[in-house]
Amino acid sequence: RAALISFSFSAIAGAALAQELIPERRAVVTAEQDLPGGDIASIFDTTIEACERACLTNTRCDAYVYNTRNGSCFAKNGPGEGVFFEGAYSAIVLEGDAAVRARAADRRAELGFLPDWDLQYAYDQAAGLGRQHTTGPWTAEDHLLAAGEAEARGDWAGAAAFTGAALNLTDDAATWDDFARRQLEAGKADPNQSGYFYFQAFQSAMNAYLRAENPALRHTILVTLAEVLEVNGRGRDTVQALRLAQSLQERTDTAALLDDAIGKYGFRVAETQVQSDLARPRICATFSEDLAASGVDYSTYALSYKHQFSDRLHFGLFINTPYGADANYTQGAYNGLNATWDSEQIAGVLRYEVTPAVSIYGGLRYLRSKAEINIPGALLPGTYSARGSTEDFGYIVGAAYEKPEIALRVALTYEGEIEHNFPTTEVGPAIGGTQNTTTDIIMPQSLALDFQTGIAKDTLLFGQIRWSEWSAWEVRPPAYEGLTGDSVTDFDDDVFTYQLGIGRRLNDNWSVFARAGYEKSNGGVSSRLSPTDGYKSFGIGGTYTQDNLKVTAGLEYVKLGDAIDGSGVVFEGSEAVGFGMTVGFRF
Repeated sequence: RAALISFSFSAIAGAALAQELIPERRAVVTAEQDLPGGDIASIFDTTIEACERACLTNTRCDAYVYNTRNGSCFAKNGPGEGVFFEGAYSAIVLEGDAAVRARAADRRAELGFLPDWDLQYAYDQAAGLGRQHTTGPWTAEDHLLAAGEAEARGDWAGAAAFTGAALNLTDDAATWDDFARRQLEAGKADPNQSGYFYFQAFQSAMNAYLRAENPALRHTILVTLAEVLEVNGRGRDTVQALRLAQSLQERTDTAALLDDAIGKYGFRVAETQVQSDLARPRICATFSEDLAASGVDYSTYALSYKHQFSDRLHFGLFINTPYGADANYTQGAYNGLNATWDSEQIAGVLRYEVTPAVSIYGGLRYLRSKAEINIPGALLPGTYSARGSTEDFGYIVGAAYEKPEIALRVALTYEGEIEHNFPTTEVGPAIGGTQNTTTDIIMPQSLALDFQTGIAKDTLLFGQIRWSEWSAWEVRPPAYEGLTGDSVTDFDDDVFTYQLGIGRRLNDNWSVFARAGYEKSNGGVSSRLSPTDGYKSFGIGGTYTQDNLKVTAGLEYVKLGDAIDGSGVVFEGSEAVGFGMTVGFRF
């Protein structure tokens, strides 16, 4: 029901410091080794992370040793050659390439479709890489040779680990890209660890691009980044990465990937709702992006099939996407917050005519849902993301009464709730990294009363009253709730919507209709992922019928209600214009 939606809101946000993209110094770590001599500072009862941080922030420190047996740390300058020491970790410090660090800001600007919190994850990965993949006494060439051998035998996790160890020495763009590629393949090879490897690959691909200079290499890295974004459920960002790649250097194979990605994740209907008001069908659509300027056409399709088995028994098959969301904040207090919800539904319904005037109907609904949310560090103690997908069943029941001689028909339809149990991957430093949890979400039950009646020759009055129990819907991932004590998003109130319209047949081929819609404003706190509170709408349309063909089209204007979310951000002046069309053929 919404296209060309514009929001205006006000909020107070503090100034932010420029984001650091590449660590100025990094540690190359060796296990079971001491570096005797050269001590400049000692810290006791500490951790290896704190030990490394103390060394890297001290310009005199060019090495450190950490003893795991007693938690002691020794910052060093010019120590001697390494010697075996069980339980010790030693590290030498390397300086980052100043030229690479300087041009990283340009690379970051090119990745404008990624929020700052994504890049913070990449920075944290690079800063901790030395401890994650210890390098030891071997050269980068030794590790890369071992990585190639591991890849050849299908050991993608091992290949990635050797590549990470080499990166501590080289820190170059091409090796970071290989790191991302091998982590991606490791995720494909091990479904139990896919979430971990895919997220690591995403960070590695960003690190690769930040360090790249020539356009050909940047293009190659962006193709890797696009694939990684897709497996992480970020299809729209996949499109942006491939578009950027083609802008740097056009390639035929990448053009094919871009066309495919646009088909799956580009301009599309994020939510559609087909409502049978018994006089004129209605399609409401929420588009994933603003409509472009005139001269570009967009279309979407919903599918239904009806079959009459006998005089009394009828069957209908309906395919649609009943729920959807696509929120992406690129400025203001919520900059970097984005969330998507995609759904697909197949419903099969049988209708039985008990008498010529009374019929009953019912059937099953199959619903598949996929959701993702990314929350920037400005809103939480550290960044947070969650994603999951699932599928479940529900049911539909109803009854109808009709009196054809006065075009009267009244139908009452109940759709039962569907409880989704989302297997969820939650990621964030404040929850201890990656947690695999289960999130229970109830898709709301609803009750709809549809009616129509003739009020004059060739004239119908039609309408609908619908109740949906949205107060039962909330997204409360366990790790997020443990961190904040709250849900990610929810609705406080149930929703009642009302529609009333008039249809008029002009001749055997043409009829027209007009209708008004209303949803009561409930006040209170609105979800920042659905920042509206009620609406008023007005629509007009018409139907053309010729033999077995029937085409209905309509245009609707919607004034969305102003809303305030839990942080005090005001969303006001929102409106929408939507266009819908149905094509039916009887055979």
